[in-house]
Amino acid sequence: MGQFENLSLTIRTIHDVKEFVEVSELEKIIWQSDDPVPVAHTVTSVDNGGMVIGAFLDDKIIGFQYSFADFDGINTYLYSYLLGVSRISHQWNW
Repeated sequence: MGQFENLSLTIRTIHDVKEFVEVSELEKIIWQSDDPVPVAHTVTSVDNGGMVIGAFLDDKIIGFQYSFADFDGINTYLYSYLLGVSRISHQWNW
């Protein structure tokens, strides 16, 4: 284990705008793109039945999952749109 034994992993839903911005920045890193899902879109989606889940290692976001609410004419459901996990070494320079 060595360098990883004292780290704490937490997985939880995201509701704070600051953390939505962190998700957007992580999306840019993972897909090496300057065109992430707009923060206003994810916030609005969560406010209307969607969900963003974050994976945090020692309070630093390392992964996320984003689903938005959808309706097929009969049932409502969550549509899983994005899932990404960063290389740990990228964020901590290991």
